[in-house]
Formats: sequence, structure tokens, C-alpha cells
Amino acid sequence: MTKGSLRVAFETARLRLAEIRSDGQQARVTAYRAACKQSARTLDVARVSVWFLTPAADAIQCALAYDKQTDSFTSGGEIARRSCPAYFEAILSRRVVAATHALVDETTSQLESYLRQTGVSSLLDAPIFRDGSVIGVVCHEHQGQPREWTEREADFASAVADLLTILLQQAERADLRAAVDAQRQMQSEHHKMEALLRLGRVVVHDLSNVLTIAALRAEELDSMVPGRPDEESVADVIAYGTRLLQQLRDFCDNRSPQGEVSVTSALQEMVSSLRNLLGRTIEFDLQSDVGDQQLPIAPVEFEQLILNLCMNARDAIRGSGKVAVRAFSQDGDVVIEVTDTGCGMDEATQERLFEPYYSTKSGHSGVGLSAVYGIVDRANGRIDVHSTPGKGSTFRIELPLAPPKSDFDQPWSF
Repeated sequence: MTKGSLRVAFETARLRLAEIRSDGQQARVTAYRAACKQSARTLDVARVSVWFLTPAADAIQCALAYDKQTDSFTSGGEIARRSCPAYFEAILSRRVVAATHALVDETTSQLESYLRQTGVSSLLDAPIFRDGSVIGVVCHEHQGQPREWTEREADFASAVADLLTILLQQAERADLRAAVDAQRQMQSEHHKMEALLRLGRVVVHDLSNVLTIAALRAEELDSMVPGRPDEESVADVIAYGTRLLQQLRDFCDNRSPQGEVSVTSALQEMVSSLRNLLGRTIEFDLQSDVGDQQLPIAPVEFEQLILNLCMNARDAIRGSGKVAVRAFSQDGDVVIEVTDTGCGMDEATQERLFEPYYSTKSGHSGVGLSAVYGIVDRANGRIDVHSTPGKGSTFRIELPLAPPKSDFDQPWSF
């Protein structure tokens, strides 16, 4: 190759390297691979490897190595500073380390074990700088007969090292931007939560007054015509609303409800309310095979969990359909499944389903399912959803049983 054509080849390679961009750590790896491959082809060397100093600067570790013959990438390997101090001194103090006879050169001969293992005869290494300090080295490794490195090749090796520094800085800036964006998102969610708490306190105050009045009116109706089913239903609904109100008060005051709940009994007590909630066009079915097994969550939380899942199922059904709640034991846990014959969900919706304030339904706040997730998480359980567009959804919750009470859990008597 003539000097003119060689110069063109180097300048073309420089332009291609300059086009490489890195946005984030994963993109940096891809960019490093592209740079190593381009460098190996331009300098016609067998291998190009990238090494970084350890935090204590007592060794270099191979982050990436490209083999031109196999067109493959590997990583791993370490060279300790104490085994080759002359080489470390050279890469920390020079712009380029060019060794024609690497096995006998005073700066690289201490790398004999590595050189013989890889079959490298000549080395052209350029340090990688950041903020004026050496943080690593890019190695161009030639195999075969010893090779004299030209000044233009040394300049190109330095340009590759400078490019790796730029790619590293680009990745760090991208990660910093992502961290800042995440922090802003967290602050935004925090502000939303503060607004929700303020709204919750207002609702607690006003709804408490309304329920108090409603409870008094129900008592008046009951005293006028005692034993009528309608009055009993009103009283049950008010009592349930009062329990939910207490939970909202606990939430606003940052208190966690305490207690245990009997699964079957709690579900049976909710049947009437759930049928009214779902309406006449939706069939409701309940099956529980867990007996009186106890869950370590407050009854009001359990009711909220089932209520929100059934409301979600109701909203997914257009016209007539069916909602089924099934409870059974499996592997020492209680499993609760809520299945509907609604419109179903695509994968994108399922991935965001439990995010606060996320909803695909107009006029909905998007807090119901996130509340369900919070209850399950606090109970050390897990929740999954299986759904297909047009074929309905099944929410599956696995909750650990409450530990059996020992004699020490019983109240003392004297």
C-alpha cells in the first residue's frame, strides 16, 4: 500500500470512529466493540483489547478483547502491577508504548506469560485518559513476525484511546441524565402523593360526617319498622363504608392496619355487597376451599383487596359477563383468583398495571390496583395477572398463612 493510500485508509477509519456514539452503559459496550473491530481492521492486527486499572491501580483488567480471525469478543483476565512494574510505568507516563520485539523490549518483556499465551510478538498500546489521569489502556496486539510501528500507526492508536475516553464520558453523561430524570419522576410522584394525602384528609373529614348522619337515619328507619331487609342492607353498607373510612384515615396518618382475617368467612360476608356492586347483568360466583385459615392482614385490607379486584373486573366487562372469585390452598399459601370475562389487556398494559395513577379507563384515578399491590406486598405475598385481549383476565394472589399461635401468644391468666 502506498503512502497516499495508507493515509486515506487512516483518515477514513478516523471518520468512521468519530461517527460512533455511546448513550448509556449498554450502548458503551456496543460502541467499544465497534471501535475495537474498526481499529483491528485498520491497523491489521490480530487482536485489540481494552483494559482498565483497578481502583487501587495495582492491576489492569480486560474489559473487552476482539479477535479478528474469529471475529469474536471476549472479556476477563487480569495483569498485576507487581509482576510487570516497567510496563505499568510506561503506560502511566507515555503517550504510546510501541514494542516491536515485545518479548525482549524492556517495557513489555515482563508480560512474557501473557505474550506467549496469546502468541503476540509486537505491541502498540495507548493509555486511556480521563480528567488528566490514566484509567486504562487499549492494546493493539500483532502476531507473527515482529512489526515496526510507524508514527502514523502510533497516532492512530492514540486516537482510538481518545475515542474510548469520549465514549466513556458520553455513557456517564447519559447515565447521569437518566438518574436526573428518575429523580425528577420520583419528585413528581412524591408531589402527587402529597396531594393525594391532602385530598384524603378532606375526604375523611367530610365522609365521616356523612356516614354518621346516614347511620343515624338507618337507626331511625330500623326503630320505625324493625327487621326489614332493606334497612339491614343499608346498615351493612354503612358499616362497610366506615371500615374503609378507617383505613383511609390510617393511610393518611401513615399507620398500617393490624390483625388477621378468616378467608372464607370474610368472603362470604362480602357476597351481598359484591353482587350489588357488579349489578344485575354480571353473574357472580364464589368458591372457597380454605376453611377457616387465617391470613396475617387486617380484615379491612382483605376486603379492599377483593373489592378493588372485583371493581376492576366489572369495569372490564361490557354488557353481560361473569366474575368468579376462587380461594384454595397451595404449597402452604392461600391462593385467591379473580377471573372475569371482560375485554382483557395487552402486554403493554399488563406491564404498567400496578403503577400508581395509571389507568386506561376514562375517569378512573388509577390507584385501585396499586393499592392491591401494596396490600399484597406488605403481606409478603405475590400477585400475577394473566390476560388476553378479548378473552378476559385472571388476577392470581398468593398469600402466606398467619403463623399458628403458640402458648406464649395466649393471654396470661392467674
